[in-house]
Order: sequence, then structure tokens, then C-alpha cells
Amino acid sequence: MKKLFALLLILFAALILQSCGSSEITLLNEARPVLKLKFEGYDGTNASAVTFNEKNKLYYSGIAGNQSFPISVFSTDGKNIDQQEAGWDLRGLWYNPSSNSLEGNSYNSEGIFTLQLDSRGLFEGYAESVFNYNDQPSSNAVGSYDYDFDEILYLSSDAVERYSRSDHEYVGLYVLSKIPASLDEINYTTVAYTGVKGIELCLLNFIRKEIYFFDKSTGNYVTNIKLPESAVTNESFRFSFANKYLFLYDINEREWTGYKIFE
Repeated sequence: MKKLFALLLILFAALILQSCGSSEITLLNEARPVLKLKFEGYDGTNASAVTFNEKNKLYYSGIAGNQSFPISVFSTDGKNIDQQEAGWDLRGLWYNPSSNSLEGNSYNSEGIFTLQLDSRGLFEGYAESVFNYNDQPSSNAVGSYDYDFDEILYLSSDAVERYSRSDHEYVGLYVLSKIPASLDEINYTTVAYTGVKGIELCLLNFIRKEIYFFDKSTGNYVTNIKLPESAVTNESFRFSFANKYLFLYDINEREWTGYKIFE
């Protein structure tokens, strides 16, 4: 009887973890590949982020390293429907629904940029500077957008630096606690923002092929999900989150794989 009671307690705890603080969203036991986003041409190596336009149902992604490297628009079935030069040496990339534009941080402290979109969600013109200087914890930090608080987030070792989107002033820090691995195993450029209550922040363990989720209100580690052995992981860039999908980039195929991680 005691063994049965202990087993029930373990199962109950597992269900609590898998619910991730949300009654509507449950993590799968293992991420499943469901989508491909492939760049055209051969310029650049490190794709750095994926973002999603809910209004027009479109994905966007860009390749870091040079302002002439591509930024692309993809349909929900993965078709590359528009591509042009990014216009800035992008690192982070996110869709801002309030301005119907793409935005992102640049290399080092070269600023925040914006790229306007037309009514169809396609590129309209070229990138323009929003802030010509931005503080960020490292030159290759990939900014993620917290659309709930209107903040730009940057990973800094075992913490997440927060900056206001409106003026890029420093707001504060999320200190990530109980990370279940050495920082040497963590992708050091990117913290992804899920928008899912209780597991808003996530990190990639590129060695063990795991994703770690954290509650931004406490900074505490909550749970994880395994990636398939076939998943291509890396210590920097090539990791993102958009539209409830996790994305990993393969430099050889020049494509993102989108993984379903929620029921």
C-alpha cells in the first residue's frame, strides 16, 4: 500500500510539472519536427531567430553576420515567399504588432532597427534605425521580445537582462535559478520567450539536447523537454521560439526545423 501511495505521488508530481502552470497547455514528452523554413541562396551562416506575425500568419527569419545577409518571409507551410537583404547586422528579430513591423537588435552596440511591413505582411522599404546605440550584455546577444511587458530580453550567463522597448532603458534582471546543467552546456547567445504563463523563458542545452523552462516571475527552473537525437543543436545562435514552436537551424541545409512541443 505504501509503495502504491508513493507511486501515485510521483505521478501526480509529474503531471504538475507537465502542466507547466497552465491548465490549457501541456508539454509533450519529446519535441516533434513538424515544419521546415528554408532560406534561398548561400549568403551567411548563422540564422539567429524566428518570429511570427499572427495577423498575416507569416514567419520571418534572418541570418546574422552582415547587413547584406537575407531576411525572409515564410508561409505557415514553410514556403519562402519573400526575401531581401536585412539592412542591419541582426541578432535578435521579433514582430511588433503595435507598429506592424519587424524589429531587432544588432551586433555589439549598433542599435535597434525596424523594418516596416505592408498590409499583406511583406517587406515595405528597408530597415531603419530606432536607437543608434543599445546596451546589451555581449556583442552577439540575441534579443527576444517579451510582448506581455513590452521588453527586450538578453541572456547574460545565468540571468536575463531586461530593457524597455520604448527607450531601451535597463529595467531589471531575471536571475535564473536551479539550472539543471553547467552553463558550458547552454547556448550562450539566446534566451527564448514563449509567452506561456509559468514557463515564459527557455534555454537550450546543446550537449544533452534538452530545453529548460523557467518561470519569469521567480526565475526558477520548472521543467524540461527532450529533443530527438536527430535534432541539430549549437552553442550559439540557431535556436528560437515562435508561434508555440521551438526552432533549430541546420547550417548545412540552410533551414530551420520547427518542433511541436505542446499538446
